[in-house]
Amino acid sequence: MDTTYCKSELELLSKTSELSLFKLINFTRTKGGEELLKSWITTPLNNIDDINSRLDEVEYFGQCSERMDLMNKLKKVPEMSQVIEKFSVTDMSNLSGKGEIGGKSGTKLEHCVKLYFYSKAYLEVLNLLESSPFFYQEMLEHKENSIKIHELVTKSIDITSKSLDHEFRIIPDFDPNLREIHEQIELVDSKLEELRIDSKHKLGLSKELSLIQSQAHGLLFEGNKKEIHAGFRANPSQNYVIVSHLQTTVKITCPELKNLSNEKIKLTEEYMGAQIDLEYKIIEMIITYKPYIEETLKLLSYLDAILSLAHASFSSVTPYCRPVFNTDGYLELKACRHPCLELSQNCVPNDVSMIRHKKNLILITGPNMGGKTTYLRQVALCVILAHIGCFVPADNAKVCIIDKVMVRIGAYDSQLSGMSTFMNEMVEVAAMTENATENSLLIIDELGRGTSTSEGLGIAWALCDYFSKIGCFTLFATHLSKLTSLPNKNIALYYTDVVIGQDNVEMRYKIIPGVIPFSFGIEIASLTGIPDSIIQKARDTKKEKEDLVGCLKSLNPKEIITLYNSL
Repeated sequence: MDTTYCKSELELLSKTSELSLFKLINFTRTKGGEELLKSWITTPLNNIDDINSRLDEVEYFGQCSERMDLMNKLKKVPEMSQVIEKFSVTDMSNLSGKGEIGGKSGTKLEHCVKLYFYSKAYLEVLNLLESSPFFYQEMLEHKENSIKIHELVTKSIDITSKSLDHEFRIIPDFDPNLREIHEQIELVDSKLEELRIDSKHKLGLSKELSLIQSQAHGLLFEGNKKEIHAGFRANPSQNYVIVSHLQTTVKITCPELKNLSNEKIKLTEEYMGAQIDLEYKIIEMIITYKPYIEETLKLLSYLDAILSLAHASFSSVTPYCRPVFNTDGYLELKACRHPCLELSQNCVPNDVSMIRHKKNLILITGPNMGGKTTYLRQVALCVILAHIGCFVPADNAKVCIIDKVMVRIGAYDSQLSGMSTFMNEMVEVAAMTENATENSLLIIDELGRGTSTSEGLGIAWALCDYFSKIGCFTLFATHLSKLTSLPNKNIALYYTDVVIGQDNVEMRYKIIPGVIPFSFGIEIASLTGIPDSIIQKARDTKKEKEDLVGCLKSLNPKEIITLYNSL
């Protein structure tokens, strides 16, 4: 299905509107799933078998007890686009074993660790799908590689800690030389802890004295400001020096701490230097799993998008129904609702029933604020949801394949292009006449407001006749009541129900068969706060015009000519 002509009018992907279709059905947990869902909304399916296959998946996971567990597991899947990019730019054949691995453009151990957590999340999702008729077999094909990645990283990289320069380190036991340097580092760490405890005792501190890392000074002690100053006054002969003051703490050092800090920095540098060649070998093995990432990401993104549709279809307060597709040209929605509006307010359900080439155009009249535009939008949105493979907000839905949805809603001037409201209308309608087929759905709201009533009526009349003969489904809302007299068997007449009270106008928002008996413009105007004197003047003028028309209708042709000549 082509949604080119309705994306903005129906706010399918709007970032600013709280009522966009994407925001309504987006429960994705991964970036890939979110992007895939957006593409489904903008390019819905147009094959019944494909739609039903997706609906089967949505229905299964909508009723699946593991749905929320799966969604929570997908939330743990790391974003892998950067890792794929790093794997792509790292050319192992051109590396000497040093340089690019630690550079900005190449792969680092942190990317290997990210792949570890990715494979771990993948296996957790796979375990939850074990009894599922969908996805499990496809994902099972990548289980072996997931396990291999898991084992390779856990045996070679210390994933629980980072070095002083915030880089991951290779596990000491992975290499004898690393093991030896690591033991020396542990010995220094032990001496540092002894010095920390001894310093706390010498300064008479009751509160914690912490060992911290400073980029400028190496390792420092940090403790309570008042206690350390008191300790300095009590023991002025101590070799401690204050490095910096904070509001409640101070950082200090001493010759022994400086020596141990320098020794640890030196050993850490030796460790990192010794692991470069080993890092090269590990990365050389890890980047061979780039195809694994790309293939599994597609599976996880698809699963994520399906779970999103399933959650949207089965978590609504008012139940959604599974659309049934037909090849007979029927479009029938029973008690359908606007999927976005029903989240924030009571949404009146309405029916739509159309048959291609028979009753394929619905002409809707009624006052402004009566619900015409909402009705048009909800029918279009329900049709799009069905073609995405999502359940729809209705009691029952019979849908045939729609090749494109084209929408003409709203009156506006295009100042940048210099086009008026009427010109915009005509450009959009021209696109409809050029591109609509018998399989299209057209939504037209209040056409012809930018020109004279007679011209607007003529254009609207001609378009209704044209679209009804093409056979495409058309919903045409209008304020031109004379359109209802168009003699065309393919046109069904409906109007928005309104009840007039003594002091108010009640909009029922119900679309019912027939023609609205009269206009409610003045009554609607009175609801907006226009002064009563103006409203009364409008009523008086309307009555005068109606009386004049009634008088003229009672005259015969000769009397009308005589009256005209006397003016």
